[in-house]
Amino acid sequence: MVVKICATVSLLAFGAVFLFVAACGEAAPSSATGQTGIGNVNCSTDAGPATGLTKFGATIGAWNATHVRDAQYLSWGPLLPDGERTYPTVRCSTDGRVIVIQVHMNPPVAAATAVGLALAELPADVKMVYDVTQAQCRNLQYQSQALASEMGADNPDGIADIQLESPLPSAGLGLTFQPDSVETAHIDLLDAYSVKPTGC
Repeated sequence: MVVKICATVSLLAFGAVFLFVAACGEAAPSSATGQTGIGNVNCSTDAGPATGLTKFGATIGAWNATHVRDAQYLSWGPLLPDGERTYPTVRCSTDGRVIVIQVHMNPPVAAATAVGLALAELPADVKMVYDVTQAQCRNLQYQSQALASEMGADNPDGIADIQLESPLPSAGLGLTFQPDSVETAHIDLLDAYSVKPTGC
């Protein structure tokens, strides 16, 4: 009888270990991995109804209905003094949601101004998750229920990552982040929720 009880306990213990190992092998949820399986493709140039979001997270139809596009290139917005447009890069998910925006600023602006310009591309309900400055860039992450609700499976956590970068330096010098001179704000949803990046 004692042997039988010990065998039962051993099996239960083994079963617990087995279940634990199996759980460790499961795929992590989207909040732990970031959104990497939704595609990253050229956006359509077709306009659609300007309903719902019209900036980051919008359908490309709504984006096109509210932004002027360069007739020759996939870039949007007014021309700046250096000849580039305000949005030189816009990328979409395979189902037509705007998931990457590059905001170009010329002349360069202070970091606080750049953050304000980037936040203007996001819904009003965003809340900061983190703000970290690295040697070559500054990274901020925000979360928005409006983004999560409208983007659905493309962005279930409602993430918006912002990376600020200074102008490229002269030849031979390494890129460094200068808070008083920001030229680019990249907005995307590639970083996992609350996981701070370790590179730029």
